[in-house]
Amino acid sequence: MLSEEEVKTEGVTLIFAGTTLTVGEKGRKADSAEIVKLDPSASPKALDVKPPTGKGPPLVLMVYELDGKRLKVLFVKDGKDRPKSVAIPKATDKDSAYMELEKAE
Repeated sequence: MLSEEEVKTEGVTLIFAGTTLTVGEKGRKADSAEIVKLDPSASPKALDVKPPTGKGPPLVLMVYELDGKRLKVLFVKDGKDRPKSVAIPKATDKDSAYMELEKAE
């Protein structure tokens, strides 16, 4: 997990626009993924994303929590399983990716 300072230093950005999720990082070309499912009625809330071809598993099954301007997202990197909750993974869990993001003004 990147610290808040690392996110600022690396210039990581996520832009949600319609059914597209664009991930950018300073000095690298941004990648866009397709949001294929958004289910805010699920518990926890579910988000399914199709990464660009050749950039990971065919589908990434995420869970999320949105509280005002803060978004928490958790997913398993191989895309096989959807996490059961939105919680910071243990340091020994190298297969999960957790992000906490705040909407820019």
